[in-house]
Amino acid sequence: MREQADSLEVEGTSKSGEVTVVVDAAGRVRDVRFTAASQVLNPSQLSTAVMEAIDTGRRDAATRIRAIVDRHIGVDTGLGQAMLEAYEQMAGPKVGATRRAQQAEESRNKKRSAPPGLIFPGM
Repeated sequence: MREQADSLEVEGTSKSGEVTVVVDAAGRVRDVRFTAASQVLNPSQLSTAVMEAIDTGRRDAATRIRAIVDRHIGVDTGLGQAMLEAYEQMAGPKVGATRRAQQAEESRNKKRSAPPGLIFPGM
């Protein structure tokens, strides 16, 4: 079982298909590939596409790990639950949480770079 989990690699693709990543069982990114369509994206759009691909890959990896654990041990057992928790911890913060932090930073940077007296809608 451990060999299956440790050798697991899953592809995740952005919603529009511009970016594909490969993640391992713990959700770590092992490869990133960009299509020609990614060249027309601005930095914010490209960042979003990368994060979508990572999120998709991590979700699929978690689903596969759960299936492996269930097949060999059972996800309802104490050991099965402990193994799933260990893989979740290895995966680190959820992509959505990382993306929200990035958006907050971008918002702070926009406010800092705005000329005095200029107010942007929504800020």
